[in-house]
Amino acid sequence: MVVDLVSIVKDKPVTNIFEALSFLPGITNNDGSIGLSGASSVTVILNGELTDMPVNSIYQLLYTIPVRRLKNVEIMYTAPAKYHADGAVINIVPKTPNPIDGLMAEARIGYNQAHYASYGSALSATYAVKNWTFDINYNLSKSNIWNNEHSYSNHLYNGIRTMIDEDSRRSNYSLSNIIYASTGYNFSSKSNIKLTYSGQITSDISAKSTTFSNLDNYINNIKYLSPICYHYVVLRYSSPFGMTISGNY
Repeated sequence: MVVDLVSIVKDKPVTNIFEALSFLPGITNNDGSIGLSGASSVTVILNGELTDMPVNSIYQLLYTIPVRRLKNVEIMYTAPAKYHADGAVINIVPKTPNPIDGLMAEARIGYNQAHYASYGSALSATYAVKNWTFDINYNLSKSNIWNNEHSYSNHLYNGIRTMIDEDSRRSNYSLSNIIYASTGYNFSSKSNIKLTYSGQITSDISAKSTTFSNLDNYINNIKYLSPICYHYVVLRYSSPFGMTISGNY
């Protein structure tokens, strides 16, 4: 089933492809996990290309791509053999950059002020010239979360009642970068070569919890000394007679 998802969400409060998927018929979104009614599991692929990327990395990538970049979505309960995937498949088909369109770009920024400030920004751009196509998506997000919990408890220990008054404060901080970049060259309408890179770098990760009570006080500090990195590179060649050769790292 081919769905014109762009038309469905044109009046909906969505900005990226991941948010738009919730409006597909038969699609469920449970705490950030995509499901398909009637299917025990579903594989999400991009432009008909199965990858070895973790599913959460695919979701985060779709979250950085603007919905205007979407061409359509294919829903298959039994995928054809060419997709190399078992069972149900959701194929996200983005628009192909066209030399007539020139450079197309979109930037977004968001800011949230709670106890601490958090912000995010994203840049998406496509460009095509002659036989070359270029595509880049970048997302930066700073998360700084704080919460406070005050609890009272009355414990019975060895026949004696003990009242415990406890105040806990917790904070978490992280800085995350998500990058998707690809370039391709079309030898003909049926033959092309494409290099794609997807990466995620999370740095400055720290957490702190402070607890004060009438029995004891303690502080926990956690800080990652190096960033958490994920890199995925694919080189794919499609021949004029239908054979595709690819390698990934």
